[in-house]
Amino acid sequence: MPAPFSDYAYTRALGWRRRAAGGRVALVALLVVALLVLGYGGYRGARFAWHRLHTQETASSHPVTHGQLRQLTQVTPNTTDQPAAVATDSPTASPPPPTGALLAVPYTVQAPFANWKFHQESCEEAAVLMYHDFLQGDPRTNIPPAEADQQLRALKAWQVQNWGSEKDLTIDRTGQLAQAYFGFHYQVIQVTEDSIRQAIAAGHPVVVPVMTHSLQNPHYGPRTVYHELLIKGYSGAGVVSNDAGVQEGKDWFYSWSILFGAIDAQTSKMSQGRVGLILTR
Repeated sequence: MPAPFSDYAYTRALGWRRRAAGGRVALVALLVVALLVLGYGGYRGARFAWHRLHTQETASSHPVTHGQLRQLTQVTPNTTDQPAAVATDSPTASPPPPTGALLAVPYTVQAPFANWKFHQESCEEAAVLMYHDFLQGDPRTNIPPAEADQQLRALKAWQVQNWGSEKDLTIDRTGQLAQAYFGFHYQVIQVTEDSIRQAIAAGHPVVVPVMTHSLQNPHYGPRTVYHELLIKGYSGAGVVSNDAGVQEGKDWFYSWSILFGAIDAQTSKMSQGRVGLILTR
């Protein structure tokens, strides 16, 4: 049996998409010509069509199937351990983690009603909210949109009232928000493949900073922006995330190389390196 989320396993599980994509090439090409000739959408419409054609899901960035999720070890949440005890690179700090593990973290997109204009900066709040519900033992797989929208608005309003503005937050500042608003403990850790594995295996999700385009997720828009991503699982090939930045971000897989490339891409903007956030009650 191939390792979970290997290129081979992904190709077998979703091979029909590749075959179907070949048949769509001619159709999309005809659509582009029609858009240009008829003037419907003009250049923008043609550009969008080609963007969708050339930004297909890949073995390095794709939604995880239910079958793949079942291959991962379900980890018991850890809500109270002091975070200093987890996520170190020392091989003797804890028992070897399983080859693949997954935490049950409720999901919300950062714009619950597709109100992106208002919630374009709400990725940090969404990560904190998902982590909050996880620490509270919420068994739901999704946070209802009305509830999520209300909570995200409250988190944004708190920052404006107490910090004077609501803008991009560093990982440390996101931890301060979780501490001030929910009373959680937080720790900023250095992230490596081993530290992420150890944190997840110990029952702790990890929030990391990225630039969106470096994630190679085809659902992101034309402009790359700073983002915070909640990691809730891993396999030998990469991580399973709750990516609040796109509507399709629940159970989204990113390879290790894609993940660390996206983390490295944000350093010049935010002056932080390969760091992550762990929260506990």
